[in-house]
Amino acid sequence: MPEYDTTEHAKTTYEQAQVAYGIYADYDGNAPDTASLLFCSTEDLAKAVCEILNKTPRKWGNLSYVDGSEWSKSFAYSRVLVDLDQKVPRSVAEVMAEVEVV
Repeated sequence: MPEYDTTEHAKTTYEQAQVAYGIYADYDGNAPDTASLLFCSTEDLAKAVCEILNKTPRKWGNLSYVDGSEWSKSFAYSRVLVDLDQKVPRSVAEVMAEVEVV
């Protein structure tokens, strides 16, 4: 059995953050490097925005644009933590104001 370094590092730190729901674009269902570009204050708001975005997914030009095939582009959300200073939209209108149409 290999021997590993037993040096103990510092304990984990605690920081305050706010819970939000981040919307991201996924191209193949397996992309581990997709990132949230839109944030919503509640899960219900994230669902409503995803419903709008997924009706015509290629219409939204500034959301996770990549070169190449976009045949499987779709939008989903996940629970995320964001900085306390970040303003998180609380309405569909606020979220969609951050989206560019192609």
